[in-house]
Amino acid sequence: MNAKEITTLPPWSERLAEILFWPARILLLAIVVASPWYYGSVTWEAQSYFVPIAAVVFMLAIAGATLRRESVGNPLVWSVAALLVLAMLQTVRMPEWLWQTVSSSAAFERSTVEAYNEFQAALSSKEIAAPTDAIEVQAIPRTLSIHWVQTRASAATFAAALACLISAGVLFKTRTWELVVLCVLVAGGLAFAMVGLLQSVAWNKWTLLPMPTSSYFATFVSRNSAPQYLSIGLGAVFGLLAWWSSIKSDGADKKYYVRYPAVNAVARLRRRMEELLTDLDAVSLLCIFSATLMFVAVLAASSRGGILACFAASILTLCVSLGAKQSYVRTVGLVTVMACGALLLLTTLELDTALLNRMDSVNEEAYELDNGRFLVWQMLLGAPWIWLPGCGLGNFHFAILPTYVEPTAWFYHAENIYLEVLAEFGVVGFGISMFGIGWLLWRVRCCVTQGRRAAPTFIAVVFAGAAIGLQGLVDFSLVLPAVFIPTAVLVGCFIQRSYSSDFGKKANRKPKHRRKMRDSADPVEAEPTQAPQTAVVPTLVLATVVFVAIGSGWSSFSGFVFAEQIDGQLENVFKSGGKDNVASAEKILQELDPARVAKFASHPEVNLSIGRVYQRFVAESLERQLKWPPEITASAKSSLSEPASVSAAFRAGEGDAPLRELRELTLALPQQLEAIRRSAVRMSAAASVCNFDWRGQWGLVRSDLNILTLESRARNYARLLHGTPHSASIPARVGGAALMANEKAIGIRFFHDFVERVPSRAISMAAIIVQHLPTDSPDIEVARGIESILPNSTLLRVEVAEYFSRLPGRDPIARQLAAGVDLEQLTSEAKTLSDNGEANSKSWLLVYWLAKTRSDTPTQIDALKNAVTADPMNHAMRFDLARLYWELGDRAEAVQQVERASRLAPESRPYKEFLESLRSAETIPAIPEKL
Repeated sequence: MNAKEITTLPPWSERLAEILFWPARILLLAIVVASPWYYGSVTWEAQSYFVPIAAVVFMLAIAGATLRRESVGNPLVWSVAALLVLAMLQTVRMPEWLWQTVSSSAAFERSTVEAYNEFQAALSSKEIAAPTDAIEVQAIPRTLSIHWVQTRASAATFAAALACLISAGVLFKTRTWELVVLCVLVAGGLAFAMVGLLQSVAWNKWTLLPMPTSSYFATFVSRNSAPQYLSIGLGAVFGLLAWWSSIKSDGADKKYYVRYPAVNAVARLRRRMEELLTDLDAVSLLCIFSATLMFVAVLAASSRGGILACFAASILTLCVSLGAKQSYVRTVGLVTVMACGALLLLTTLELDTALLNRMDSVNEEAYELDNGRFLVWQMLLGAPWIWLPGCGLGNFHFAILPTYVEPTAWFYHAENIYLEVLAEFGVVGFGISMFGIGWLLWRVRCCVTQGRRAAPTFIAVVFAGAAIGLQGLVDFSLVLPAVFIPTAVLVGCFIQRSYSSDFGKKANRKPKHRRKMRDSADPVEAEPTQAPQTAVVPTLVLATVVFVAIGSGWSSFSGFVFAEQIDGQLENVFKSGGKDNVASAEKILQELDPARVAKFASHPEVNLSIGRVYQRFVAESLERQLKWPPEITASAKSSLSEPASVSAAFRAGEGDAPLRELRELTLALPQQLEAIRRSAVRMSAAASVCNFDWRGQWGLVRSDLNILTLESRARNYARLLHGTPHSASIPARVGGAALMANEKAIGIRFFHDFVERVPSRAISMAAIIVQHLPTDSPDIEVARGIESILPNSTLLRVEVAEYFSRLPGRDPIARQLAAGVDLEQLTSEAKTLSDNGEANSKSWLLVYWLAKTRSDTPTQIDALKNAVTADPMNHAMRFDLARLYWELGDRAEAVQQVERASRLAPESRPYKEFLESLRSAETIPAIPEKL
C-alpha cells in the first residue's frame, strides 16, 4: 500500500469520490447498527433488506475507489471472492459423466438403487389400476450443488458480506473513521446488552420483538448469537480503551513527570495503583462501564460456548496487547475491577444461579456426550462423498441428513463453521478459506512485531476474531447472521488501516504549555499522504464477482422470502387449529397474489409452501364435513382427514372399510380432490430440485392419489428411506402411509431399517404396524409383520411380545411372537450382556416373563435372582422371588426375601401381612399379582 512516490489526482476526482463516500458511510453504519435488531437477520425476509443496501454501499465505494485509483484487494478479500466464485460454479450444469463421477447427489442416487428396485417390484405386483394422467418426478439438475437454488440464494448473502468487507476498507481508512466505527460498535453493543439484560429480569418474559424464544436476547432468536455480536462490542471497547491510554501517555510531558521512588514491592504496587486511579477519567470510566455491562450480558445469555469463547478471547487479548512491562499492573488492575463489577451486577440481577446451573452442564456435554455433538461431527467426516467435492453453499444441513445413524443426536449440533466450509466447498474451498484466515492472522502478527498493539481496531479484531472463531467450533453457521455484517466492517477497517503510517504509532504531540513556544522553532512536518494505486482491473474484477453473485441469486433469494411469508401465515393456522376464519388455509389461498405465484412457479421452496397450504386446506375441509358415519370417533375423524390418509385410500384398492368410506367421501368433494392434485404437482416440482430434501418427497406421499408413475413413486420411496434416518417420526409416518395404502413390503422395509438403527424404538414401531394393518388381518399375519421389522435379537423379540401381552385383545399376537423363541438362547443373551458389564434388570425380567409363560419355575428363580442383583433396590422383584421360593417349598429363603422387600418399602402393608403369614401358617393364602 505504501508508494515510493507521491502522485496527485485531479481536484474534481477527489471531490466526487468524497461525495460518493459520505452516503455510503452512513448506509454502512446504519446496517451495522440495525443488523442485530431485525430478528438477528437470520430470516430471508430480514436479509432482503440488508443485501440490497450492502450492494448500494459497495457500488458507491467501488466508484469512489476507482476515481481515486485505489486498490481494494488483499489476500483475505481474494480468498472470500474465490469462495464466492466457487459457489457460483457449483450451480452450473455439468455433463452426465462428470456429474456421476464427482457429485454428492450422484453418490446418494447410487445408494438408493437397491431400494428402488425392491420398491418397484413390490409396486408392480399390486393389483390396482394405473393412472391415466400420471405425474412423473423429473430428474434433478446435474450440478455440483445438491440444491442449486439454495446455493444461489446463499451466494447472494455471502456476496453482501464480501461487499461489506471491501467497502469498510475503502470508506473507513483514516484514523477518524476508525474511531467512528469503533464508537458505533460500542454504542450498538451497549444498547443490545441493556435490552437483553432488561429482558432477562423482566417478570412477564418481555421481549423486544413479538416472536417466541426459549432464552433471553430474543432479537437474536438464539442465545448463541448474542455473545458473538457482543464480543464485537467488547473488542471495540478494549480497542478504544487502549487507544485512549496511549493518547494520554503521549500527551504527558515526561520531562516534568515526577515519579517517587519505591523501596519495596508493596510500595511499587501502591504507587502503580495510585497512578491507575489518577489516570482514570470520564472516557476510561465509560469504557470500563460499557465493557462490564456487555460482559454481564454475555453471561446472562447463558451460551456455554459463547461464555467460554469470550473468556479465552480475553486471555488471548491480554497476552497479545501487553507490550510494556510498566503497563502490566495497570492492566491487571483494570481487569480485576471489571471482573468484580461483572460478578456484583450478575448477583444483583439474580442471574448467578441460572448461570452456574448452565455452566455445570459443560462437563456433561464434553465427557458424557449426552447430546451427541462429537458423534454428529464424526458422521460428517465419515462421509467423504459429501466433503470431497463439496455439496454447495447453504446445503450443509441437507447433506448431513443421510449420514445420521441415530435420531437421538440433536440435528443442529452439526453446526461447526469449519466443518461446514469443508462440506459445502470441499477440500479445495476449505484450503482457500484457511489461506485467507491464515493471512489475517499473519497481518495481526505483523502489527505485533511492528509495535502497533495500541491501535484501536487491532485490539478489537484480536478479541472479536478469537471469540467468534472459537465459538464457531460449536455454534455458528454460514447463513448470514447479524454478526457477519459488523465483523466484516471491523475486519475491513482493520486491514486497510494496518497499512497506514499512523496506525498504532505514537502521535507527534507536545504539551500544551510548551507547544506554542516550540511551534516556531521546531515545525512539525506534515505526513505525506499515500499515493493512489493504479490497480483498476482487480477492483473491477471484484465488483463483477459481487454483482454477478447478487444478481444471479436475487430471484432465488426473493423466492425464499415469499415462501417464508407463506410459512409464517401457515404457522398461524396451525396455532389456531384452523377454527378461526381469519387464520385458515382457505384464507391464505384466497390472498395469494397470482402474479407473484406465477413469478416463482419453478421455485422449490415456494412450491413446497403452497403445496403444504393446499394439504392443510384439505385437512380442514374434510374435518368440518357433516357426512362422516356416526361410528367414526373424533380422533379417527381427525386422523382420516389428513392428506396422507386420503392419498392412501386412493392407492389401497379395496382397502379397509374406513378407507373405502373416506375415498367415497372425497370423491364427492371435487374441490378438495382438486386441491390434493394441485398439491401433488407442487410437491413433484419441489422434489425435482434436491433429492436430499425429504420435505417435498414426504409431501408427494401425502398427495399421491395414485397419480404418480410407478417409477416415480418407487424412486420417491427409496430417497425417503435413505434420506431420513435422522428422524424419529418421518420413517414411521411414511411406513404407516405405505401400510394404509396396502403397500406392505414398502412399509415393513421402512420400519425394519429404522428399528435396526434404533432398537429402542422397536415397540413403538410395532404398535404403528398393528395400528395401520387392516382390522380383519389374522393374528398370525400381524405377528409375522412385526417379526419382519425386528433385528436378529431374541431379547428384542421377547420385549415386544411382553408389551403386547399387556394390551387388551393382543395376547394372541404376544403368544405368536414368543412361540418360536428358544428360552436357553434368551438366557444366554442376557448372560452375555451381564458378562460385558451391561447388566440390567430389564433383560432378566424378560427371561422371567417367558419362563413364566412356559411354567419353568427354576428358570424364573434364576432370572429374578440376576434381576435383583442388577437392581438390588427393587422391592417388587424381591417379593416375586419370595413367592417363587415358597412355591418350591423353601420357606427360609422366602422369608429372607420378603424381609428385605419390607425394609425397602416399610410403608407397604401387603409385604408385612405376607411376612406374618409365612412365619405363622403352614399354608399361605393366595397372593395378588399386584400389591
